Amino acid sequence: LDYLGNEGEGGAVMPEAGTRAPYELAWRVSEFSLQNGDALARLELTLLSADRRQPLEQATVSASVPSAGSSSSARARALAEAGRQVIAQTADFLSREIAAAELAAETAAS
Repeated sequence: LDYLGNEGEGGAVMPEAGTRAPYELAWRVSEFSLQNGDALARLELTLLSADRRQPLEQATVSASVPSAGSSSSARARALAEAGRQVIAQTADFLSREIAAAELAAETAAS
């Protein structure tokens, strides 16, 4: 589930790394379950400015993946895929919203 790696432009950095980023992501897993053969995953996201901890944008991302069978391994694969999908959506959210925030900051500065 590593869409938010720490390499290259746009990489994620954990606070324990001792470096600071201009933005922070607060997130909460609001659902990660199996219901009627479907794997469900939902995250609530808040993008914050790191300096003021001011919320810039909020979103909810979710995925539903049908299990390929009733075995434990099939259900686990469906949960893993639902997790990958919400992480990919989170990466898209961050890319889009950070680009918008930086454009707004550039426009305000000029």
